[in-house]
Amino acid sequence: FKTNFTEMQKIVASISEGDLKPVLLWTQTHRTRLATIGSSLEFKIHKKQFISFVLQKKSQEAIEYARKNFVPFGFSHKNGLFGSDLLS
Repeated sequence: FKTNFTEMQKIVASISEGDLKPVLLWTQTHRTRLATIGSSLEFKIHKKQFISFVLQKKSQEAIEYARKNFVPFGFSHKNGLFGSDLLS
C-alpha cells in the first residue's frame, strides 16, 4: 500500500472524531489489494457505520445504508451480516 504518513494521520484523526468517510474512501481505493490479502477491513468499516445508525435510532438511514453498501459483501460475509457477530 502506498499511503503516506500524513494521509494516514488524517484518516486516524477522522476515525477518532467518528467520521468514517476517509477510511471508507481509502478501503475502496485499495479494495483489490485488500482482497488479495484476505482483509475484511472495508466490510468492517461499513458494518461500524451501519451499527452507528442503528444505535442513533436512525432506522431509515440504517436500512438505506445496508441496501447500498452490504450487497457486494452479502455472500462472503453473510455471517457478519446475519450472524451473532453483528455487534462485534
